[in-house]
Amino acid sequence: MQAFVRHLDAVEQARSCDYLDMNRTVSPFLEGVTIKQWIALKRLDRIADLTEETYPHDCADEDCADEDCAE
Repeated sequence: MQAFVRHLDAVEQARSCDYLDMNRTVSPFLEGVTIKQWIALKRLDRIADLTEETYPHDCADEDCADEDCAE
């Protein structure tokens, strides 16, 4: 993609099939990056849930401030 964008003169002369070829290459790449980010987010959520189960908040007061409970 960088090679395609770097050569603006070539891009101006590019045919529509060149754009389609670039799209066929970039689309799976972006899909893979998105999937990996989603998986990482799911793992982080699981870790946060496990941490919360293992170390629950010790705030017994109903008027406990959120800053005090975050520790």
